[in-house]
Amino acid sequence: MENRKYKVVISQSGKLDVKEKKKYILQQFKYREYAENFSKKNKAV
Repeated sequence: MENRKYKVVISQSGKLDVKEKKKYILQQFKYREYAENFSKKNKAV
């Protein structure tokens, strides 16, 4: 099996979704530690 290199491109709407999610986390969670824990749990799902 050959090793192939792929280029990953994220669409503009995907980038906006990430920004919105970060903004939501920062607004909802006043403490950075809580926001980081929420992010990690969200990625695990």
